[in-house]
Amino acid sequence: GTSIQFEGVLLRNRTVPSPRGKPTLYCDVVLDGRALLHRVPATFGDSKDVTCDIGAILEPFPDTRVSVRIHQSGVGVITTVRPLQATPSPVLDSVNPTVVFTEGNTSLELRGQGFLPGMMCFFDNGLSSMAAYLSDDAATCKAPEVAQAGSTVLHVGFVR
Repeated sequence: GTSIQFEGVLLRNRTVPSPRGKPTLYCDVVLDGRALLHRVPATFGDSKDVTCDIGAILEPFPDTRVSVRIHQSGVGVITTVRPLQATPSPVLDSVNPTVVFTEGNTSLELRGQGFLPGMMCFFDNGLSSMAAYLSDDAATCKAPEVAQAGSTVLHVGFVR
């Protein structure tokens, strides 16, 4: 996925974590600076740096319309937006095996087109895993652990 780092982030009324612990931060991927598309947890470092792993945006929006910002729980948006440059979505033709155990960690062989390093596997249950790039038409990823058996849809994608 895409890792984005914000440097010198000033949290509301403080620049370092409080004695109660680190604040809860998220990276919001937004459309046109307003509409929330995707929210992922962010990591607040020992300094004033915040890092987030964006993963992939599955919707095909123009680069100029998609950006990222940091949101502090209980406070709201605390940074200006940063534009993201999207890479065309890869095409997934097949996945093998098609049935896996609920315990997860099963290696999935992916075949398709337009694969690149940094591609992610997204499952419709909200879980994701990093794909291991093999070639422009082959990759692998690990199936996540799930609480109960059922069907799921796998998407692949990335943002650069």
